[in-house]
Amino acid sequence: MTGSGLDAVLSRVSSIEASVSSLRPQTSRQRSTSFEQALRSQQVHRSQPSLPSLAGANGIPAAVAPATKPPLHPNNQWATVFDQAAADYGLPVGLLDAVAEVESMFDPHAVSPAGAQGLMQFMPGTATEMGVDPFDPVSAIDGAARYLARDIERFGSVELALAAYNAGPGAVARFDGIPPYRETQNYVTNVLDAWGATP
Repeated sequence: MTGSGLDAVLSRVSSIEASVSSLRPQTSRQRSTSFEQALRSQQVHRSQPSLPSLAGANGIPAAVAPATKPPLHPNNQWATVFDQAAADYGLPVGLLDAVAEVESMFDPHAVSPAGAQGLMQFMPGTATEMGVDPFDPVSAIDGAARYLARDIERFGSVELALAAYNAGPGAVARFDGIPPYRETQNYVTNVLDAWGATP
């Protein structure tokens, strides 16, 4: 990314963060600094470091969290931003990457037949509710991280949070578990596979 392109992205990030700062206890400037650092250090291709065990971290059962982050997908241009958002919201490294891989194959311009938009495939109503610009990768990643962190806290597991991301938290609450929808069941399995987790 060129210097002027990076400056434009950073300017857009700052304006988005200012508009969503009321959703988080942190100030937008603190958030902006994190993303500025992530964007400035972003590399399209990078080696994957070994990660410490995530056993019990953030309420995630040890049987689910992979021991290392899966290899970087060649289409993933946002790895550093995913890692920063995961750190900011207490999510396991690699989970957001796996969601983006399954949702859009890392295409920030993707639109599904159902109307889901962008890298993280937000429905327009959910994007508005979360204060997310679905076609802005940094905004979408931040929104997805907040959404998943909220639902991991609410439902107590990554699997149920993923089911809520796909079918909605109301469906997970109604069925008191992963809804009996083939699409949602396949979605959870596919994200866990992309993440390198074991159910």
